[in-house]
Amino acid sequence: MTRAMDAAWRVHDIAADALVRVDAKAGFAATVETAATAAVLTLAAAGAARRAVAVVPLVTGGVLLAAGVVLSVLVVLQVLRSARLPEGAPRNFLYFGALAAMEPVGLTDVLVKALLSDRDVVEVVREQAVTLSRLADRKHRLLRWSLLAAVAGGVLCAVGLALGFGGGSR
Repeated sequence: MTRAMDAAWRVHDIAADALVRVDAKAGFAATVETAATAAVLTLAAAGAARRAVAVVPLVTGGVLLAAGVVLSVLVVLQVLRSARLPEGAPRNFLYFGALAAMEPVGLTDVLVKALLSDRDVVEVVREQAVTLSRLADRKHRLLRWSLLAAVAGGVLCAVGLALGFGGGSR
C-alpha cells in the first residue's frame, strides 16, 4: 500500500469514527432529554402548573426540551443520497448506495480497475472521507443545538417548578 493510500484510509477512518461517536452521543442525549421531558410533564401534572406564574416557564421549557429531542433524533436519522446517483458514482465502491445500484460483474470491474491504479483508490477514499466529514460536521452542529435547547428548557422548567411548588400566596 502506498503512503498516499495509507493516509487516505486513515483520514477516512477518522471521519467514519466521528460519525459513530456523534450518533452514540445523540442517542444518549435523546434518552436524557426524553426522560427530562417526562419528568417535567409528571411534575406539572402533579400541580406545579396550577399557579399561573409557573405556566409560561414550564410550557416554554417543555417546548425547548421537546425541540432537543427532535434535534437529537435528526442527528441519528440516516442521511441517504438522492435516488439519482451523482456523476462518477458507479466507481464509488465505498458508498453502499452506489454498490446497491451495481451488478456484481460491474463491481468486479470497478474493483479490478481501481486495484490497477492506486490513484483511483485514493480518489474514491478521499471523496468518501470528505463526504463523511461533512456529515459528521452537520450531525455535531445538530447535537450542539439539541443540548443547548435541552439545557435552556431544563432551566426554564426548574424555574417553573420552583414557582409552581414554591411558597407564597396563590
